[in-house]
Amino acid sequence: MENFDQYYIIGEPCGNEVGNVFPQSSIMLEDETNVNETENVRAVMKCVDKLPSFVPKFGKVVLSDKARLTDVISSVHFNRFIGKIMNERALNIFQSYKLPQHKPFPLEIVYRDKVYSYFWVHIVSQEYEAIDFQKSRYKITSSIGKKIEEIVISSFADYVEKRKSFKVNFIKPELLYLQKSKLNLDLFQIRVGFLDFIISNNLKKSLEENKITGLEIEPMPTWIHFE
Repeated sequence: MENFDQYYIIGEPCGNEVGNVFPQSSIMLEDETNVNETENVRAVMKCVDKLPSFVPKFGKVVLSDKARLTDVISSVHFNRFIGKIMNERALNIFQSYKLPQHKPFPLEIVYRDKVYSYFWVHIVSQEYEAIDFQKSRYKITSSIGKKIEEIVISSFADYVEKRKSFKVNFIKPELLYLQKSKLNLDLFQIRVGFLDFIISNNLKKSLEENKITGLEIEPMPTWIHFE
């Protein structure tokens, strides 16, 4: 029997699929009328744990001529840990599954002098309630990820409080146990020291069957366990 409880990480490829260019875009044509920066891309990127309360005024995102036009786009101006740039075809597939709080905002992609309609899909997800803190183990790391020492984290509130005391170092999971009974989404994030988007096996299959490009689907790290 196929294991439908399996999960995967979605990342951004940097190889031949995207033209060996990463990110695919490093240029954005700013909207000159939006000089106060209250509604532009920088304002949107500050909305880490909430949906923007305004309608963003995005400049056109210009892809490198060497890049390939894919369904999902990587850009230096957009934080891949709070959303994705995707076309309508990809968006329709994602929205046919159970997603966390999210909202698509229209965005234009310029590629080789042609303009294409895309969306910035802002995603808010923090499924920390699925973490079994009693079994999980955390560590303090340097800014480059080197382990300094272990730290006991007893709850999400404890994690938030202890994280405030670090200005340079970080708290990262060393062993993470997630309770499947508390995970009912096909796309989600844990965000407690681990920011990658996680997808269900069902969503993975649909993305692959529809040949959605611009995504890299990877196995879960061996230190993450589902129970």
